[in-house]
Amino acid sequence: MNRYLVTLALLISGAAPAAPCTPKQCNAIGAVVADYLANDARRVGRATLAGTAQRRVDPATLQLEEIPNGKLQPAAPSRTIAVLDVDGDMAAVAVYDVSRVDYLQIGMAGGHWKVINTLSEQFAH
Repeated sequence: MNRYLVTLALLISGAAPAAPCTPKQCNAIGAVVADYLANDARRVGRATLAGTAQRRVDPATLQLEEIPNGKLQPAAPSRTIAVLDVDGDMAAVAVYDVSRVDYLQIGMAGGHWKVINTLSEQFAH
């Protein structure tokens, strides 16, 4: 509830909420997400750590199921990437396209942003 009050207070005062990241951070995170979503093993490997988890919720059982590495369908070209939050060496990113939403947890490793975990959900058509 406090978050809504703060947002409402910002709207009433006319103050714009702060961006979730600096332009440099947003560009670096966006590049990692683009590599991760590419249909190219070299780029995906560059964007992830060994053991990056890819999961989705099975709508029939409401259970998490693993997506084998490399089996995540590429996002549609008309996707939208939104950096939701950055806090130190962690970031949360949402990727929206016409068929699904992917939530990515991204972390700093060896001085580079890497995708650590993904949760995907297909939209019902």
